[in-house]
Formats: sequence, C-alpha cells, structure tokens
Amino acid sequence: MGISKHVTDDGCESVEKENLSMSVIEKGTILNDRYKILGIIGQGGMSNVYLVEDQKLQSQWALKEMLDIFPSEEKGEILEQFKKEARILAGLKHPNLPRVFDYFDEENKHYLVMEYLEGLNLNELFEKNPEISPKKVLDWGIQLCDVLESLHREGIIYRDLKPGNVLVDKNNRIYLIDFGIARFFTGGKIHDTVIIGTPGFASPEHHGQAETDARSDIFSLGATLHFLLTRVDPMHIPFLFKNPSEILPDLPAEFSEAIMKAVRMDPSQRFQSANEMKEFLVRKVKPALEGKAPIDPVRTKPHTGKKNVIENVQTFTVDPVKSLAPATVLSGGIVLTAAVIVAGGVPAVPVIVLSAVAVAPVAYLFRSLYKYLFKTPQRLTVILDSKGITFIRNEINMEIPWKDITELLIFQEKTGLGTEITKYKLFTSRGNFEYDGEMRNIKKLNELIIQMAELDLAGRHGEYKRYEKSP
Repeated sequence: MGISKHVTDDGCESVEKENLSMSVIEKGTILNDRYKILGIIGQGGMSNVYLVEDQKLQSQWALKEMLDIFPSEEKGEILEQFKKEARILAGLKHPNLPRVFDYFDEENKHYLVMEYLEGLNLNELFEKNPEISPKKVLDWGIQLCDVLESLHREGIIYRDLKPGNVLVDKNNRIYLIDFGIARFFTGGKIHDTVIIGTPGFASPEHHGQAETDARSDIFSLGATLHFLLTRVDPMHIPFLFKNPSEILPDLPAEFSEAIMKAVRMDPSQRFQSANEMKEFLVRKVKPALEGKAPIDPVRTKPHTGKKNVIENVQTFTVDPVKSLAPATVLSGGIVLTAAVIVAGGVPAVPVIVLSAVAVAPVAYLFRSLYKYLFKTPQRLTVILDSKGITFIRNEINMEIPWKDITELLIFQEKTGLGTEITKYKLFTSRGNFEYDGEMRNIKKLNELIIQMAELDLAGRHGEYKRYEKSP
C-alpha cells in the first residue's frame, strides 16, 4: 500500500512506502509504552517521521526519529542538534509553530513527539499550482513576519527559511518547521563559525561574511517571497534578484519594493526587524493589492473588540457529591458484601443497618484508594477575577495574570482500573495546574478561562482538545 504525499516536520519530500528503507519502524509498534505507530509520513536526511497514536491521550502526533546512520565521530554533534531542536520548540508558544509534546530515548534511539500537521510545504504547493496569487503570497509573508518576530524576540535566529521549511494547512495557516540549524543570537562575533544554510535563500552572512542575525532571516524571507511570485529559483544564481515588477507588470510597485529591500546584500539596508517588514506589508502592500489607499496607522494584530470582564470574584471548588459518591458506592458495596458473608449469606435488616453506619468512615478510607486508582489531582480551589486566576492547593497559593496563561489542554487518561476519565491541564509561565471533573461547574470554569486568557481552539482529535493564546 502506497503512502500519499505528506510533508514532514523537517521539510523533506513526501515518499512512497515501497521506496522506504528497511529501517522503518513496523506499523503497530508501541514506543515508550504509549505511542502506537500508524504509518510513516516521510523521510529526511537525518530522520524518519511517523504518524502515531498516543494511547494515553487518545490523540495523533508526529513522531520524529533520529536515524542511526551517521559516522561515530559525528553522532554526538548530530544528537546534540536533535536535542537542541526539541529544546527550542518546547520553549516556544506560537500559532505558526508546531508544538512539541514529548522527547524520549528508547533502545539507544532518540524520538521527538510533535503536533501532527496536515498540509503541503511551499515547494509542493508550488509544484501543484501553476500560479500563486500575489494576495496569497502576501498573506504568507505577513504570517512569516509574525512568527519570525516572535523568534527574534526570544533571541532565536532561524537561519534556514526556504519554501521547503514552510508548511501550509487547509486553512491557509503557515507553520515554520525544522529547527535543526536555528541558534540563539549572542552578538559580538565577526562571522558564524559554521557556514550553513540553503544556497540562494541564505544571506551573505550565512556564507561566513558576518554573523547571522535577525536581518539574515529577513533576507531569506525576501528570497522566498521573490521565488513564490516570480517562479525564478534563486539557487541558480544566488544574490541576483530581478525586480519582480519587471517579470510581473501588474504587480504593485510596493510589493516589489518590499522584496528588493529585504534581499539587499548589506544588512543595514534591509528591514531591520520582522515587525518593520510586516508593518510595510500591511500598511502599503496590502492596500496596493486591493486598490486602496495606504493604511496609517497600522494595527498589526487583530482586535476582537470584545470586553473581557469578570464583575464578581468567581470561586470554583471540588463538588463534594462528585468527589465522595464514587468512593461511597465502592466502599458501601464492599462493606455490605463483607457483612452479608459474615452473617452467613443472609442480608438481614440489622446487617444492612450496620453496613450503612459503617459506610461513612470506610468511604473516607476508600477515598484515598480511589484517588490513587483514578490518578486524580489533589483538592484544588480556583479563584477568578478581572486581573487573573488564583490556584490554592495545600501550601500553594499562586496568583497568575491572564496574560501569563498560554494553553488549556483537555484530554482523557487511563486510570489504575483501566477506565478513562477526562482531565484538564492549564499551562502558565509560572507553572502548570491539573484538575478534573470533580470541580464544581467545570464547564463555566473552562469557558471563563478561555475567554479571559483569550485562548483559541488550536487542535482537536476525538476527546482531546487544545486551546492556545490568540496571536
């Protein structure tokens, strides 16, 4: 059975099953006691990428496997690069970046569990579409500026922006993928120690003339947009870019101006930041394509116009009925059964009365057992107001502003008894908090968190849902 075309997270070309190497993990194999291999979705120079099912969260992910094909003297460096990619992506939260969920080693092999993204990279999209409209190219350019600005703000230089490393999904959202050669910018270096990048899309700094910085990514972005508009591959003659308006007479001059400024040889003559380039695209290029006057001032992020207000303090605690009922039923049944056995198998009235009296104290003991078997978190009180959210659990009393909440995860987890319960995990910059269905009025709690923290639904597979901070 063949494999249809997919895009891997490291930008590799799609592959057919019959051409795959013998090193491919067999379908149905379970790794790390939770990830079931559903099939392979691509192969790159240093990795295989599989579609897997997380049997714990009942969701699908992309599993990136580092191949054991490197000379022994290079393995250490390649492994460090693989781990570096995991660290970089794990520390980033952005709607245009794939989310890293897990990293693990097994039998001397190394794996990265990432968000499964369906779509085509820009190279594949380019091949399938004879013409790509300037409006679509502009939209992609604005999204790429946004994600680059986020990376640069964290001191991360991507260093390998090219069509093969940009994935587009069915909703026209782009994702920047493959962080294998990204690095943290420190400044003060004359040039990069290692010459790396893709010829034609890499800036002059990539070739050792100076140290790569945010403006190097600007160059690569300009080269990518030039290629998408003109269909002229810069790999043929690097650093020589013809004005797009000369190739496309109907293209607004403003669009050509933006691209030609981005690919200047001298970094000081380019846009000095991704945000500066984004503002130019939004304020001048977009109106020119739509036949409108330039926008000034520019709002570079969407404004919903909604008011997020909690007029009164909202407090959510564990519902005692939900909390004690399972343990009461469990303990009551066991106590009654034991009492009947002791009484010789006859459920007489005195036996039933004594069993009912014993249920309450025994239920308390069974509560601890129930908590263990069902892996439920410790009792938690959640307080919401207009400023933020407060978590109170034992000695913990932590207040977190709404702006510091990054993600809400809703998932199912198997218990010690083999059944499944729904859990909720809130990710914040100050720590993560988990709660479950025992919380009183849990639907309202989640709705308020999503509204106040401005979270959007970013992923859904069955019962699994993931909400992220809005861009």
